[in-house]
Amino acid sequence: MKIAGIDVGSTNIKAFVLDIDDDKSFIIKQSTPIKFNNEFLDIKPIVSEVLLLIQDLVNKYGVKFIGFSTMAPIFTLVNFDNEPIGALMYNSPVGSEYFKLFDENLFLKINLNPLNTQMVFQKILWLRDNYPSLIEKTKYFIDLNGYIFMKLTGKVKQDTHIALEWGLLDYRSRSWSEEILDEVGLRGVMDKLPELVDPTYTINDITIGTVDVVVSALALMVNEKRAFASYGTTFCAGIGSREPRPSKAFYNDLLLDYGYLINGCNSMYGSLIDWFKSNIVMGKEAGFDLNVENVPENPTNVVFLPYLQGERSPIFDPRAVGVIYGLNTNNNIKDLWIAFIHSLAYIATHIIEHLSDYQFDVMSYGGLARRPIINIVSSLTNRRQYIVNIEAAALGAAMIAAKANDIRLDFDRVINIGASSVIEPNEILRSMHMKNYHIFKELYVRLHDLFQVS
Repeated sequence: MKIAGIDVGSTNIKAFVLDIDDDKSFIIKQSTPIKFNNEFLDIKPIVSEVLLLIQDLVNKYGVKFIGFSTMAPIFTLVNFDNEPIGALMYNSPVGSEYFKLFDENLFLKINLNPLNTQMVFQKILWLRDNYPSLIEKTKYFIDLNGYIFMKLTGKVKQDTHIALEWGLLDYRSRSWSEEILDEVGLRGVMDKLPELVDPTYTINDITIGTVDVVVSALALMVNEKRAFASYGTTFCAGIGSREPRPSKAFYNDLLLDYGYLINGCNSMYGSLIDWFKSNIVMGKEAGFDLNVENVPENPTNVVFLPYLQGERSPIFDPRAVGVIYGLNTNNNIKDLWIAFIHSLAYIATHIIEHLSDYQFDVMSYGGLARRPIINIVSSLTNRRQYIVNIEAAALGAAMIAAKANDIRLDFDRVINIGASSVIEPNEILRSMHMKNYHIFKELYVRLHDLFQVS
């Protein structure tokens, strides 16, 4: 008998398949068909690929139990024919101008989270003012995992963990907050909000699951002394907490039975490299090695502030923009490339160093969890980093399915097999980067007011 976890990410759709009887596992990976129409993500091709994958898992590989992990929130409008008519990505800045109208402290008190682009109330307000016909055609709002679950089971549900990220959930009661809906003037849309369920909610062996950051933390057994860091399309890092820690710099997510996941995610990470190659190098011969692993660890005099799509943690500023500092006539495009890659290390450091005052190790994974980035991060944060070669979100989705179906498995053995190397802090490397890292942080502080009028 086999169990599978499916992770729907912005780059790939991955399935972790485990044979319960002999503990053998394998990964299936395929590209995510991302298609935009202006601000809107078309989720139909994504859902079609997932449904085809499920057919293969069941018919070809004999999988019985399936759980889900998805990039989230993917705020989706569904019409009366149960078809998606619009979806907005988690990092979409639309509606951010409404934040100044509302009391952030109310959100921190009820929802635990600061006003940020992941939330959906501002997107609903933006849709109401710019696309009123879409709201009129909408039967219900849902997220990507909820919509896939609906296609498979016919039931309209949404898990509480993603609902918290929507900004509309009262963390204490695990229900939609009428107080928040009143604050933002959206009590009238309550009939469009789906029924809330636990991430382990299961129908016909299909478990609804939840957001990728939470299931990744579950897979890596994150707690108060063990953090995770995901170096992917975006960068995310988090640490467990038994109690909520409302903050204007981080998200508070629910972490199943453990308590809370204090975490931060930025707006663009791996996707920044694609942008640089397309818009700075512009597809031409760069004249130097564009392999990230071959970027020198030594810093240049140039510092890059890569806020090309605003920024989420730890500054939560959708108006922040990119800045190149220190450029002079002695610099060339290679210096820009080096500064650009080092800025990815500074992004990760900026998030990790604020997670906790206590000593903790970091379980790191993802395509950019490699030198020089991870070496610089380990040194600047003074945190040991364990690089693990697992698909954490897909594994976590399988773990949720196992929990939902009362299947006891030794997933720790799977994780230990994936551990490959340990990165220790290096004091020399730390001292080399302290000046540029200080400039990196100070640039935002000094330019904040200017960003707000740009």
